[in-house]
Amino acid sequence: MGAALRSICRGLRQIAFGEAAAAGVQIVEWVYIDGAKNPQLIPEWSAWEDVFSTIGGGLKLLPTSVLLQVSKAEADMLLLESEASLKRAADCNARLLALKPVLATERVSVQIRRSKEIRLECRWQNLYARDRVMAALNPAGRAALQDFADLVRAGTTFTIARSEIPFFRLPQ
Repeated sequence: MGAALRSICRGLRQIAFGEAAAAGVQIVEWVYIDGAKNPQLIPEWSAWEDVFSTIGGGLKLLPTSVLLQVSKAEADMLLLESEASLKRAADCNARLLALKPVLATERVSVQIRRSKEIRLECRWQNLYARDRVMAALNPAGRAALQDFADLVRAGTTFTIARSEIPFFRLPQ
């Protein structure tokens, strides 16, 4: 058996027998977040990203509960903001993908920092869009849209590394 294969087998045995730390292997603990059971664990940025994606994608229709409460001008504004959110998401993804060639020459810590900076900026953009929309709606429309956001949140699930939860919750 070659030295490399023996090393791999030794590492697998250590992991199998709970000696992962001794083997220098980092074990990832995964956490499942279910918005139906714990909606408070779904961050605002995620809920509103999904709200805008639901409204702005596909058929570009407002939920009936919202449509019945808003004026034509408010409905048009909400559709435009939702479509703009989809464009912002595409731009954010393009920016993250554009990092790849640059990241090959940088340390991992720098790569992670730069990626997180872009993701945080994109999350804030959706929160600012939420604030603009909510400020522009009449009270009944605002309440209906918030109810829809709560339904979206309840239908959201994530599986995430426990170590990433603090960043996942950012900015709110």
